Amino acid sequence: MDTWFGCKWKTTLATKLSKLMNCYQYELDNLVWIRRNTGDVRRTKTQINRVLDRIYKTQSWIVEGVYREDYSVLLEKVDIILLLNTPAHVREDRILKRWVKQRYGFECCNYMPTVKMLQSMYAWSRGYEDNYSALQEILEPYKTKIQIVNLDGLKELLELSY
Repeated sequence: MDTWFGCKWKTTLATKLSKLMNCYQYELDNLVWIRRNTGDVRRTKTQINRVLDRIYKTQSWIVEGVYREDYSVLLEKVDIILLLNTPAHVREDRILKRWVKQRYGFECCNYMPTVKMLQSMYAWSRGYEDNYSALQEILEPYKTKIQIVNLDGLKELLELSY
């Protein structure tokens, strides 16, 4: 089963489901960015497509992230799109808690947990709200693949045992 989803709690849910389903998990940010100690370098569209092609060749996979145009081909390839629909105040609370854990080394992350990054994460969260209708238009051709998961459904999924 190939799955893609977005919003906050993406990585947590993707990790849980990949262990339950015994399949690979990919973070879209790590497909776009080459992680280096000196700073992240953005892959070219060709490089991104090569990485995506390698993913498609695996039998089962989960890709988590926020929609970007570079990922439009994923929408055609996946079996299920989980759209995590959590209230803005819950997402913003989660953003702060996670940032604090990352800032003080209690949780790993793929970026430097700076104040600027925290501000960007809040802006992205607000952008999700502001652009939700545009996202729905993009996802319209794939509506048979979409499962919208609200906060209660998300909590149930996260309580599944390994």
